[in-house]
Amino acid sequence: MLLNLIEVYEEVIHTNKAEGQKHYHLRPVVINRRFITFMREDPAMGAYLREGRLPETLSKDQRFTRISVARGNIGQDIIVLGDLQHVTNLFNQDDVRKRTLKG
Repeated sequence: MLLNLIEVYEEVIHTNKAEGQKHYHLRPVVINRRFITFMREDPAMGAYLREGRLPETLSKDQRFTRISVARGNIGQDIIVLGDLQHVTNLFNQDDVRKRTLKG
């Protein structure tokens, strides 16, 4: 049910200007897949990576997936490392084990 992933999160540092400066960081996140409503690839984060706005430790080939998680009547989107196919495969691994007959 639970899956460990790496989230890309935004920290806004406010200055005297009207707009704050955005900084992106990585942190571990645990997701309960029962509350996932949809997933899609997030090309905007790829653009941020090319612009140098994401941590330098990431590969320039890194892909990102946006996951929408239900929270009561509202949802919350989180962005995780990995392309859509890779993240989908991680969520489906337990399903394969549950369908395998043992005996």
